[in-house]
Amino acid sequence: MKFNELHDLLEKNSSPELLPPPMEVNKELLEILYKQFNLNEFLLSLEKDSNILKLIASSSYTHEIGFDKIVIHPYLNTNFQLRLNVWWADKYRNASFENIHTHRWDYATVLLIGEYEYKNYKISDSEGVEKYWYNYFPRHEEAFNMKLIGRRKLSIESNEILKKGNIMSLDSFTPHKITPKEGINTISFFLNQKPIKEYTDVYSDVKLTKHGTSIQSPNLSEHKLIELLHKVSQNIS
Repeated sequence: MKFNELHDLLEKNSSPELLPPPMEVNKELLEILYKQFNLNEFLLSLEKDSNILKLIASSSYTHEIGFDKIVIHPYLNTNFQLRLNVWWADKYRNASFENIHTHRWDYATVLLIGEYEYKNYKISDSEGVEKYWYNYFPRHEEAFNMKLIGRRKLSIESNEILKKGNIMSLDSFTPHKITPKEGINTISFFLNQKPIKEYTDVYSDVKLTKHGTSIQSPNLSEHKLIELLHKVSQNIS
């Protein structure tokens, strides 16, 4: 499948009359892509089109805590964005750096390789561990801005271990946390719909003052993107 064919598939599934509840759409569409889509071949084809490569590089970056976010299909004129989340065993920092968070959109994800623990949390006025509560705003000019709102108590509601081939979906409001298994590479294939909220909620054990109110996240260079696409391809083939 080429980029334009993938785009056509996503556009076809973006018609309002075809949309059941968003979480069902995400999971069903991701299952189709996982079973029928030759991702390895697709990734290697991206570097052949300089315009597409530039488009993807402008949306992709390395997260502050060390994992790579590679957007292989931005929204364009569809309801969906597709990306890879990549935790390299030799680069991802200690899992304690990962904060509990929500997202601005409903999503589904499938593990291509590796393993991680997935925890859902609930917010309570009386039970749980108190965290600093931030609003985390969309990435703009290669940086994220955040605002301290106050404190909230959270407790674990559920947790499970996800392995290769496991597919899950989640709404935009549920706080959660991902902990990749140490010592192995973990790559997830991630599909989300358009944002339905203006910001993400982030809950941290400590005040996020290291970078003030802004966290820099420079775009990947095209050279670095090609290097990562080849590395991912080698790991999932």
